[in-house]
Amino acid sequence: MGLLKSYLEYPILRKIFIGLILGAVYGLIVGAIGHPGAATAIKPLGDLFVRLLKMLVMPIVLASLVVGAASISPARLGRVGVKIVVYYLVTSAFAVFIGLIMANLFKPGLGLQLGAGEGKAIQAQAPSLVETLLNIVPTNPFASLASGAVLPTIFFAIVLGIALSYLMNSENERIKNSATTLYNV
Repeated sequence: MGLLKSYLEYPILRKIFIGLILGAVYGLIVGAIGHPGAATAIKPLGDLFVRLLKMLVMPIVLASLVVGAASISPARLGRVGVKIVVYYLVTSAFAVFIGLIMANLFKPGLGLQLGAGEGKAIQAQAPSLVETLLNIVPTNPFASLASGAVLPTIFFAIVLGIALSYLMNSENERIKNSATTLYNV
């Protein structure tokens, strides 16, 4: 139990930095050796890590937006909601921009031999503006959460936060405590 306790008490930034260093060293060693199956061998670990991150993202987004929207007076919530959506769109565009620059700069995966499969070309059509706006409103908020659809989840969280905000103005402490507990978890 002592090892687990000391690990849990170790600062998270140091753990992340150590993981980054170990991953870089592993990548350099495998790259120098040129082992063809190394990427395939560690792929399950990478997939597990990404799944764990995805598992955390949507509940955190939902809880933080619900609590944030519920803690603001209904009169100010409209302006804040617009700012949240604009902030989400700007940060998403910035993330795409950085991702494209990094992918073109470092060319990840160049030289890896990952058994190529046969692919079919699919003709994709961009949805219309009306369809895109309608897709922001979830028909099933739990399906949006489960599938990782961020914009419908944000919309649902803001609507739920507005409803909680009106209920909290009616002095119902139980609802306020429930929303705060959800966020704290």
